[in-house]
Amino acid sequence: MENEPEKISLSVGQKLKTFSPDFTFSTGKMVEHYLANHLPDMIQTYDLALKSELTDVENTTLNLEFRVETLETWKGETGTKIDDTRRRVELLEKKHGVKG
Repeated sequence: MENEPEKISLSVGQKLKTFSPDFTFSTGKMVEHYLANHLPDMIQTYDLALKSELTDVENTTLNLEFRVETLETWKGETGTKIDDTRRRVELLEKKHGVKG
């Protein structure tokens, strides 16, 4: 057993470099490669939204927020006009002796 070669522990990246010195082991590249191959299936399987879809949803939400704010402003202005009109009608009823 003295003649057995010493076992050397190499990482996967080191092992691949022995066969291809130009190989660069990068987790980022592996993730990009995986996503490039599997993303369409993942989008469908997990019902994922695309960035463009999120932008559309955000724009729709902003539009709805603006419309609600506009509606609230209109509601306030209209309420004030109705109150003013009621007061004027009451004054006219008192002035002319008409019961409303």
